[in-house]
Amino acid sequence: MAQAIGIAIANSGKRRADTPPPFKNQKDQNIKLWLLQCEDYFERNPNQWTSDQDRIQYALGRIQGEDVSAFAFTYRNKMTGELGHLKIEGYEFWVAFKGKCILRFALTREGERSLALMTKGTYKGNIDRYLLEMENHNSHVGMSGVAWRQMIERHIPREKLWRLSTEEYPTDGAWITALRTLCWREEIFMEQLALQHGGPSGSRNDSRGKRKREETAVRKPRKQTKQYSADEKGDYKIKMEAERKGKGLAPTQGKVEHTDWNTAHAGIKDQVVQDRKRAQQCTSCGMNNHKWANCRNTIQVSTIGTQPRKQFGQKPRHPTSRQ
Repeated sequence: MAQAIGIAIANSGKRRADTPPPFKNQKDQNIKLWLLQCEDYFERNPNQWTSDQDRIQYALGRIQGEDVSAFAFTYRNKMTGELGHLKIEGYEFWVAFKGKCILRFALTREGERSLALMTKGTYKGNIDRYLLEMENHNSHVGMSGVAWRQMIERHIPREKLWRLSTEEYPTDGAWITALRTLCWREEIFMEQLALQHGGPSGSRNDSRGKRKREETAVRKPRKQTKQYSADEKGDYKIKMEAERKGKGLAPTQGKVEHTDWNTAHAGIKDQVVQDRKRAQQCTSCGMNNHKWANCRNTIQVSTIGTQPRKQFGQKPRHPTSRQ
C-alpha cells in the first residue's frame, strides 16, 4: 500500500523537472550540460523511465537538426537492429550512449581552449566571479598545486598577494579560501568608502557642478572663421614671400594695381629691371617701400644702372661736361 502511494505521488508531477531542450549542436550548446539535464529529468521522474534503452530513445528524440539527426538515426538502428542494421551489444546502456555523444559532439581540443581562456581572464573587483570562471576552465585543464596557484595569481593585485604570503596553506582549497576572504574584505571596504563619499549630498553637488559645466558649454559661442578679402590675401602672400626670401620688407597696404607683368614694365629695359630686383626696389618705379603689384606711381624708364660693370683693374671713367 505504501509503495502504491509513493508511486502515485511520483506520478503526480510534484517533483517533475524541466524538459531538456532540443540539442541542435549550436555554438551556445554544450553536449555535456545537455546530458546532465537529461539525467536530472530522468532522476526526477524515475517511474516513467524503467530502463536505459527507454531513456536513450527519449534522448535521441530530443536530438534535432540536420547536423545531428543522422547520428540519432544511426545510433537507434545499431541499438535495436532495425532496418537491416547489425545490432551492437552495449548500445542499449546509458553510459555507452553518453560516451558516444561526448566523442561525437564535444569540442575538439577543449583543454587547450580552456587554458587560453584562463590566461586571458582578469580580476575586475569581484573575486567570486573571477574564481568561478577560473574553476570552470580548470575543470577541462586539470591544474593543481603550484601551477594552479600561479595561474590565479597572474591577475590578482600585488598588494593582496603580499598579504596572503604571510602564512602557508597546505592545500589548494585552503589557499583559495584565504584569497577569497581577503578580497572580500577589501571589496566591502571599498564599497563602504564609495558610499560615504558618494552619498546624497555628494551626488547633489556633483550633479549641480555637472549641470553648470553643461550650461557653460552651451552658452560658449562657437569660434567663427574669419573671411579674408582678395586684397588681404594678396598682401599676405607678398609678405610671406618676402619673409621666406629673407628680405624683411613690409609691402605697402592697398589695392593691387597691377596683375600683368608686361603692362607694369612697359618701356623698361631688362637690365634696369634686374638692377632694381637686386636692389630690392619696385621694378616699375624704382622705390623701395613696395612691390610692382602695389605700385601706384607712373612707370619710371631710367638709364641709371644700365652702364656695364667695370672689370677688375679698369680705371674709372669720369663723365664729360656734356654727359
